[in-house]
Amino acid sequence: SERDKREFSSALDQTILKQKRKTA
Repeated sequence: SERDKREFSSALDQTILKQKRKTA
């Protein structure tokens, strides 16, 4: 569903941000 997709992509964004912060 749309909401599932939005929640998934937002969780993905959080993970990517954490990874960037770690490598930065």
